[in-house]
Amino acid sequence: EEGIPAILEEKPSEGDILAIEDESLLTRAWKLFFSTKGYHLDIAEDGASGIKAFIRTHPKLVLLDLGLTDRDGKEVYEQLHKIDPGVPVLVVSAHSERKEEMLELGVNGFFDKPVDMEALMAKVTEMIHKKE
Repeated sequence: EEGIPAILEEKPSEGDILAIEDESLLTRAWKLFFSTKGYHLDIAEDGASGIKAFIRTHPKLVLLDLGLTDRDGKEVYEQLHKIDPGVPVLVVSAHSERKEEMLELGVNGFFDKPVDMEALMAKVTEMIHKKE
């Protein structure tokens, strides 16, 4: 695959949060919101680049959408969990009917879209500080 060597050569950045989400308007708003709270947000727009970014940036937490363009978010979660089960994953999705399924799989939280940013922020802060 093209581009992988370049990714491996990059120095790992200190990514606080990795968002795997394909709605760019949403991720731009999240990036701004989290930066005002002192967090750096890395964005991956599909599952494949999300998994690569996870390996490259070692985030403290992942925000994961279930309705990604290239694969189901559940599959992405299972991959991330295999790579590093210690990283908390919060699902942010319009698919509220999948909340129980994802919580049973082991995600650390489930937020319906449109998301209550203050509630999400409280959970993000709690999960990141629990890890440290």
